[in-house]
Amino acid sequence: MAADFSIKDMSGYEIKLSEWKGRVVVLNFWANYCLPCAKEIPFLNKIWRETQTDDIIFLAVTKDSPLVVQRFAQRQKEMFSFSVLPHAKELADVYDVNLVPTQIVINKKGEIVHRETGFGGNIDKLKQVIMQELSK
Repeated sequence: MAADFSIKDMSGYEIKLSEWKGRVVVLNFWANYCLPCAKEIPFLNKIWRETQTDDIIFLAVTKDSPLVVQRFAQRQKEMFSFSVLPHAKELADVYDVNLVPTQIVINKKGEIVHRETGFGGNIDKLKQVIMQELSK
């Protein structure tokens, strides 16, 4: 089972995993200094756009402060189209994320069904897992 968490996003909205039971949740752990993290943003945004329903939530999780996230966004051609969770060191620790980028998919039952670290130029496997979980 995925560990429950409560954390605020960039706008101060409280995000609680337990409130999203019955939905697929995609956690993308990233950092401002991570070049592969920046390169995967357009790919993640594409999947986010293609799967936009009430049944799925995407979250960009970082240990970085809100100020660092804002500065990173200013340098990027494309920033995440979904919620960014700053100051998330505890969340990364709970999910044992030591390397970025790391994607974790939590199914509608609250179980971790996919975990992948790194970015190899495409994220077809991630999309496949997401589509499979949405169809259940």
